[in-house]
Amino acid sequence: MQENSHNSYRTRTISYLEPTSNRYSKRLVLCQTDNGPCPIIAIVNSLVLKSNDERSFSLPNKRHIPAEEVTDCLIQFAKRYALCEDFEDLHGQLSIVHFGQQLNPSILDIQKFEYGDEMFKLFGIPLVHGWLFSSEIMQDDQSSLKCLQELEYYEKIADTFAERRSLLEMLDNLTAEQTSFLEKTTFVDAIMEDRFTMQFLTSSGLQKILELIHPGEIVVLFRSCHFSTLYSNPESLSLFTLVTDSGYARTGEDVVWETFDDQVVETGTGELCSANFIPAVLVINQRKEEHERRVKEDERYAKGLARGQQQQSRNGQNRGYPQTAHRSRNKTPKKKHDEQQLKSCTIS
Repeated sequence: MQENSHNSYRTRTISYLEPTSNRYSKRLVLCQTDNGPCPIIAIVNSLVLKSNDERSFSLPNKRHIPAEEVTDCLIQFAKRYALCEDFEDLHGQLSIVHFGQQLNPSILDIQKFEYGDEMFKLFGIPLVHGWLFSSEIMQDDQSSLKCLQELEYYEKIADTFAERRSLLEMLDNLTAEQTSFLEKTTFVDAIMEDRFTMQFLTSSGLQKILELIHPGEIVVLFRSCHFSTLYSNPESLSLFTLVTDSGYARTGEDVVWETFDDQVVETGTGELCSANFIPAVLVINQRKEEHERRVKEDERYAKGLARGQQQQSRNGQNRGYPQTAHRSRNKTPKKKHDEQQLKSCTIS
């Protein structure tokens, strides 16, 4: 069955550290293709990991699950816990979310969105982003801050940036109002051209997320137009995003999580980890070393066995030669004895 990101979802089973029992349990989660939808996957996987006796959610045990069946699972969950009243409308909204979800985050609050977070609120899943104002992306002066507070949301800041680009191309014909606009919004260029905006994450944003999420809590992270299931390890208190790329579905437990820390702020990517949060590189190298050790042991055993067989063969040959010589020596007296008997019987 060919995987299609809009018609069906690949699944994989992972070991998940339950924060309440501090034990690992098996959970079936959804995967995505390279360009597949991720908001519905983030919602479903968050519900799967948050599932408990009081509020349970699970997927059918299949390798591939049709999109419509995923929608039905979410609707049945909403009905069971009375999350809404109009289920036909919910069905229509979920059908759209399979193809993506537009969001407009605030640069002043990691939990604030102008629109687009309704589905996450309905299912009781906290939604956060890490694109938070900081001195990393603009100077901290009062006039700029006041203007930034008026804009606040990404789309308004992006529109202001586009308007500035247009006006800067016609500097000779600007009105006084347009000139004032350019002077007041200079900081917008610094924001939109900064690499922290391009990756939708700042150090301040990461720090706020760390302060917000409780140990063992599951939330959805919006970053660079992608949605990820974010988990706070109850033991280390470190943050990890669930790896949902279908390419890792065949790695077993080797690649399940990706670190979400300062490395992500600086490079854009974290370190891949196993189900028990050990760096995947270490797990793979350890398995490789173990395999090489076993190969060497097998080679030593085979060589030892071969030497033993050769020694046995030589010992067998050495024991055989004296016996042959001994038999040969025994024949001579017998022959002489027979000849003497013949002579004694000869009639002269």
